[in-house]
Amino acid sequence: MNEELLKKCVAEILGTFIFLGVIITLVNNPSSNLRSLKIGLSLMVAIVFFGSVSGGHFNPAVSFMLYMNDKINETDLIFYIISQLIGALLAYFVFVTIIENDKKKIN
Repeated sequence: MNEELLKKCVAEILGTFIFLGVIITLVNNPSSNLRSLKIGLSLMVAIVFFGSVSGGHFNPAVSFMLYMNDKINETDLIFYIISQLIGALLAYFVFVTIIENDKKKIN
């Protein structure tokens, strides 16, 4: 993996982490207001910070669409999807860890 692809992968991991972290948190908080706006803003923030590095896909469906339109190659597609899955898993595990710690504090 070259340095440029590594930067793109890190950007996709971080952007996906931010985007899905907000989604997971809001979906699990039914009292949250303006969920759609918050989700849209989180995607906007991720794109502003990382879009210039990786293109700001943050979703395997977006990466696949760009691959089908010859905007990225097979190697990038594979690494993007792996990076997005890593970012999603990290967001999930951070959320679960925070929830578990909150439950311990309550009890």
